[in-house]
Amino acid sequence: MGADVLTATTIERFETALRQARASSKLTVVQVHTDPLVEAPSSEGWWDVPVAEVSALDSTHSARAAYERHKRDQKPYLATPEKESIQ
Repeated sequence: MGADVLTATTIERFETALRQARASSKLTVVQVHTDPLVEAPSSEGWWDVPVAEVSALDSTHSARAAYERHKRDQKPYLATPEKESIQ
């Protein structure tokens, strides 16, 4: 009941492994080793990763409250006359 594991070390091997994984009837993992010290190119994007809502720590409660305040002030990039924003 294990998974097949395919390791990709190049983009070509990744593409091949992805095709193999999609064609497989078994659970298949495509493993890609990355170097955290190599910078990725900027995507001009922002990921909304909220602070936990539930915690025993006061610092987490404070961080969540700040996150919610900043989230209310967030401006959408896309807007139309019919809708305030597209999210």
